[in-house]
Amino acid sequence: MANTTYSFNDVKMVIKPPGYAAYTVNGQGIGKIEINYADANSAQNRAADGSVTTDKIKANNGMCSITIQQTSPLNEYLIGLFNYLNLGATALWAQTRIDISSLLNLADTHALTGCSLEKRPNRAYEANSQMVTWNFLFADGQGFGSALANLSTQANIV
Repeated sequence: MANTTYSFNDVKMVIKPPGYAAYTVNGQGIGKIEINYADANSAQNRAADGSVTTDKIKANNGMCSITIQQTSPLNEYLIGLFNYLNLGATALWAQTRIDISSLLNLADTHALTGCSLEKRPNRAYEANSQMVTWNFLFADGQGFGSALANLSTQANIV
């Protein structure tokens, strides 16, 4: 089995809001980036005779949670972004785009569009620095995992 390596510093995230400076980060000050899709992409109905119909549902909305150090430059940026969007035109509120990719595995990318900040994060003032979590709701999330490279090969297997 081949050795593999991973470094969070190889994960690149770019936040691109409308009318506000974009921000690129490679792991600095970040504890975790988590993408959670909100709805199922499949559902089933069963008739009285037991036959089942499976529905394919286009549901790509969800939440991207970014957990960061409260003293990080990214936290300062997100505070400024929230204030800018909160005071700005309503039309800008859900127009942010977030791109996340792995520099080691270029097939592992996520493009999240229609993003809006859910709320300001909870903030604790304690003896030691803390982590804060910023949640972005997204209207459309396209994830391209490493399995996509093998999709054409797998499609030919019967």
